[in-house]
Amino acid sequence: MPIKYHWITLGPGAVSGLIASGLCDNGESVSVLSRHNRAATIEWQLVRAHEKRNYKVPATQLLIPKNSVFIVAVKAFDVISALQHITALEGFDKSMPIVLSHNGMVELPKTLRQLNLHPMVTTHGAVKSKNENGIIRIEHRGTGRSWLEVRQEEPEPWS
Repeated sequence: MPIKYHWITLGPGAVSGLIASGLCDNGESVSVLSRHNRAATIEWQLVRAHEKRNYKVPATQLLIPKNSVFIVAVKAFDVISALQHITALEGFDKSMPIVLSHNGMVELPKTLRQLNLHPMVTTHGAVKSKNENGIIRIEHRGTGRSWLEVRQEEPEPWS
């Protein structure tokens, strides 16, 4: 029987909300880890090709399930603080997979390089805003492709 993962997205931001929407649409277990919102649930609306779809998932507050996979899609300047935030959560284990997507170059401290990181590159375009009711609105503006690196062993250091 295949392992059933619990997906935790940091955000929801534009790209992480787009990913979370796709996971929800495929019946996956999804929650959102927010640094600012203390609500029990997180809501957003995805707009794609003039179709609007609403999502509501639990907010992850403290305890992380053992079968968790993190989705971290942030700006490059937020990568280190986002990873530090995740690693400080109760129940976090450094073997937990973290899908990491960002827009730029980042030099990770040695402690964070030891995490189970899986870089993802995407050409999807999305914009985050709030609708007239104050609900997060994610507009999928450009359909693209994504590439995910799945590491089987520790990568060799660069010389």
